[in-house]
Amino acid sequence: MKTGPRPKRRSWTPEEDEQLLSLVAAKMDTASIARKLQRTESATDTRKSKLKGEEVTVPNQLERQLMQELRDAGWVKAAALPPFPKTIEGLLSKGWIERRGGGNDTCYRLTDEGLAAKMAPLRIYD
Repeated sequence: MKTGPRPKRRSWTPEEDEQLLSLVAAKMDTASIARKLQRTESATDTRKSKLKGEEVTVPNQLERQLMQELRDAGWVKAAALPPFPKTIEGLLSKGWIERRGGGNDTCYRLTDEGLAAKMAPLRIYD
């Protein structure tokens, strides 16, 4: 098991975006593109989808973690959830969770669409 701090995520540069799109256009497979760009296959697939304007239909790890907290729990107070404001906003925008109340009374719950997304099969990378 790995120990120690989690590595920082590197932002994608415009040059990397251009290179990614050109490699995709050249029909290079995701694994080769990931190696060439020194990125994970998951990061490469996610960025490719984002650049092509495709909707991501499978939640990432943080989204899955947050949705797991909400599964079978009904309405959950925001204070009881992990502090991932960007992830929460992303889940709201995708319709995978819903919010009610405000301030200290803010609560969230998993939607039927969110449960379906959470139950979707994960892509396994070789």
